[in-house]
Amino acid sequence: HVGFLAVPPNIGSDRIGALVAASPGIEPAPLARAVEAWSLAAPAADGGGLPLVAGPAGRHVLVPRDPAAPPSPWSDEARRWTSVTPVALDRHPRHLRHRDPVRRAEAHARVVGCLADACERTTGIRPAAIRWWRTRGRGSVPARAFPAFPPEGGHGPRRVLVHATVEFPRPVRGPLLLGAGRYFGLGLFRPH
Repeated sequence: HVGFLAVPPNIGSDRIGALVAASPGIEPAPLARAVEAWSLAAPAADGGGLPLVAGPAGRHVLVPRDPAAPPSPWSDEARRWTSVTPVALDRHPRHLRHRDPVRRAEAHARVVGCLADACERTTGIRPAAIRWWRTRGRGSVPARAFPAFPPEGGHGPRRVLVHATVEFPRPVRGPLLLGAGRYFGLGLFRPH
């Protein structure tokens, strides 16, 4: 799998970045060369990049990243990561709002387990600590701002969307994408 994800713009910029994230096992250098060749092969009429028509979102122009720019923080190495877009859990935790505190605590533990499994599946490392929440976090997009995943008429069950901070026992290199929607703009984490 290769995912193309929108990432928040830098402060003071109106440009939104696109992150290309590949499944483990795909060598980054050939992928980078392929993306660069693709972006240079079909320049826009004004010579300023590759045109992209995104349906109702309108026409955009993809411009290759300036090689002199500092490295992308999304591919940094860090022990602690916090979600920017909500994570679509792989399994439904059930009873998150149950009146019985024991059942609610069990559901909360299932959320932590689901996130830990996603981390281990993606990075090969089980996190040392996980904190999660359903509302907006600092620097993140609120989970309720996202439509249901999968969308209406999509295949599969509706996913619970949460935000999280995960801490690993040793540094993990990004980009870090977790959950069922990781190739659809969900589950993007930023390093601390």
